[in-house]
Amino acid sequence: MSATTVRRGAFALLLLLAFVLSAPRAVHMPDVPLLMRTPVGCLALGVLLGAALLAFVARRLEAPAAALALVVLFAAAHAEMLGRRVEMASVTTVMSVAVFLGWALVAFWPAGPEARDQQRRLAHEVACGVFAATLFLAALAKLSNSGLSWVDGHRHAWLLLEKNIGHTDVIARARLWLAEHPTALTLAAGYALSVELAAPLFLFERLRKGYAVAVLLLAAGIALTLFFQPELFVLPVVLAWGGLDDRGDSAS
Repeated sequence: MSATTVRRGAFALLLLLAFVLSAPRAVHMPDVPLLMRTPVGCLALGVLLGAALLAFVARRLEAPAAALALVVLFAAAHAEMLGRRVEMASVTTVMSVAVFLGWALVAFWPAGPEARDQQRRLAHEVACGVFAATLFLAALAKLSNSGLSWVDGHRHAWLLLEKNIGHTDVIARARLWLAEHPTALTLAAGYALSVELAAPLFLFERLRKGYAVAVLLLAAGIALTLFFQPELFVLPVVLAWGGLDDRGDSAS
């Protein structure tokens, strides 16, 4: 099994998880199209997505498989937004689908055989750019909504208390301990904002792996204090250590 197949497999699992996070939220919701509204229809789309992703990982009919997977994922995201009456699907769905779409649009654009290597390298760089853009825009959104007060540890302490008070498991106790130390939360929030603002560093090949490690530390911190964001574990590793194609191996 090649390294590219392993990376594609990890990315495919992330996309499947994005579907699982989005699609069930639309079941039984009145404003959702009939196919996504029923458990049977939702399951059928999940099986279809799984088959498309398996073909993509195995490099069988790559372009049709990627197109089918994207159609199903967009349908799930749209159904989730209708069902929850929100303007954006889950962060996992948005980020992973955006990276996949950016890569696929370039990788499968009609081109002659002589241009394939260059095209796949460009697709890898586009995927890295989309990933960096999503993180950078997240930082700008924080600054736009809250300014530098977003890093105030007391705000995050109240959030941790609200979500974990009364719970006795190990993670909840750790979060409650952090809530008693707002200075530590200020430092953690400052680190998170700094990593997101530094996302353009991911555009530079020589800095990509170092920045990916910084994102992994950020993801671990978010998992400890708030919730698990799988895209922040999978995407930086897949993109910094090769990408979705063999051309990514030679480019990184």
